[in-house]
Amino acid sequence: MELRQYVSLLRKWLWLVVICTVVAGGTAYVVSKNSTPIYQASAILMVNQGASTTSADTAYADILTSERLAKTYARLLTSRPVLQETASRLGIDSEPLKEAVTVSSVRDTQLLEVSVEGPNPELLAQIGNVLPAVFIEQNQELLLGRMSESKASLEREIASVEADIARTQEALSAATDENQRIRLETSLAQYRSTYSNIVFSYQQIRLAEAQATDNIVVAEPAEVPLRPIRPRTMTNTLLAAVVGAMIAVGAAFLIEYLDDTIKTPDDVARVSGLSTLGAIARLKETGGTRQLVAWLQTKAPESEAYRTLRTNIQFSSVDKPVRSLMVTSAGPSEGKSTTAANLAVVMAQTGQRVVLVD
Repeated sequence: MELRQYVSLLRKWLWLVVICTVVAGGTAYVVSKNSTPIYQASAILMVNQGASTTSADTAYADILTSERLAKTYARLLTSRPVLQETASRLGIDSEPLKEAVTVSSVRDTQLLEVSVEGPNPELLAQIGNVLPAVFIEQNQELLLGRMSESKASLEREIASVEADIARTQEALSAATDENQRIRLETSLAQYRSTYSNIVFSYQQIRLAEAQATDNIVVAEPAEVPLRPIRPRTMTNTLLAAVVGAMIAVGAAFLIEYLDDTIKTPDDVARVSGLSTLGAIARLKETGGTRQLVAWLQTKAPESEAYRTLRTNIQFSSVDKPVRSLMVTSAGPSEGKSTTAANLAVVMAQTGQRVVLVD
């Protein structure tokens, strides 16, 4: 099919393309306008891994650990205890939060984005701010709870060693024998060494607590959204209009592909392999009778078409003049008699003797 045929086909079915485009675009516009607007509020969290106290060379490892923690926290932020506590503080049901809250980690960063979607923008902003706060509190309680037992044990040991040091010092002050004093001084040195080690361990746990409390911070709190994220009325309308136009064009090409009727001289040549001798326009009937336009309207375009047909018939067989012609068609009332009568008239006008049998 040539380009001009495609253009002709589109012009033929332009009305269908326009109708489908308008209907699809209008439907999408109405549906989008009547849909409940959905808003989105987002908060940004930053995950900090506590700096290593051994060497600055571990900074890169700390960053990688923070990224892995971010992925872990992204899952924990939507856990059932966090959602239930958030819903309890806001006085809402926790079930809708499962579908409304999404948490994603920003690639190659230590950031988490907490997004909440729903029809109430004020409530979304509250959820976006309360949810991280609840998670931070629960995460701190979890981390500190694991260290509280160790701290309590070390505190008991410190108190016990302090008591041993105090008793040893009293005994040393009251001792008069030199050997006894040497033994007490040795014990006192051991107690003090043990005390120093225990205090050092205790300070390490306190340092770990301090690092844990600063593990997650809110980098950007959620704000009340001013515009809905969907429905996007103009985008939906344009997309629907484009899809409608594409469907109409596809339907037009399908109809033309399935249509095997002959409409043009090119169709005749393509199907039969024969050339077309002429084309006669459809004649308008007046008063219910057929017109002999070749006799009554000799200057009409239809009369000229019949004369062209006569000439083409004569030149199609120059060596052997045509003596008889049969006019037929695939169905009734397609103009066989009209064509035969007018063709007989134009042939008679050249001086030939013509007999018409209908």
